[in-house]
Amino acid sequence: SLHDALPISEIQDLYELIGDFKIPVPDMDMAAIQTLNPDFTALRTACEEAEAARDDNISRFTNELNAGVEEVSKEVSNLRAEAQNEMILNADEDEAKVMEFMTELEGKVLAQQDAAKRIAKFQKIFKMQEDRFEDLGEVAEDVGLKKQMWEGEKEFNTYLTTWATTNFEEIDVTSMEDKVQRFSKLCFKLDRNLLRSEERRVGKECRSRW
Repeated sequence: SLHDALPISEIQDLYELIGDFKIPVPDMDMAAIQTLNPDFTALRTACEEAEAARDDNISRFTNELNAGVEEVSKEVSNLRAEAQNEMILNADEDEAKVMEFMTELEGKVLAQQDAAKRIAKFQKIFKMQEDRFEDLGEVAEDVGLKKQMWEGEKEFNTYLTTWATTNFEEIDVTSMEDKVQRFSKLCFKLDRNLLRSEERRVGKECRSRW
């Protein structure tokens, strides 16, 4: 107990013995001894109140974590719906507009990933069952692939323009082959991971252009 850990009476008896033998004691130490009982009583009261409130605090914090899990799940559903926006798969859509949309969407995904990490961290600390947020991982992969698709389209078109305006003898064939191979791998990745039939069609169109 706190009383056992802090033997107040023994300390006071010791100082009384010191006084009996007229041993000099600094004034500050004597003042501290005189307030020892009230200070100890206040400390014990504070500890008892904290002990009594601990379970309530843990329960409240657990409820807040569960509410956070529900909020992340709700946001993930919204992000999944946003990731199906038709303009993402429209090759004729304004590139700048789509890239702005995808960058904003990616930022939202990152925010939810940060929230999920914080929740998982506290769940681990309090030995709670950790949520895996698998849906969030799927949405993050989907958004990342679609953003890569548009970034790849823009980058490859830049290369095409450069190659078309460069004398054939001046083209770095090795560099060209490396770039084409890299985009071919991206197309394969898009074709393999974009689940909807329309998304697969767009992935195949990218592969045919690249």
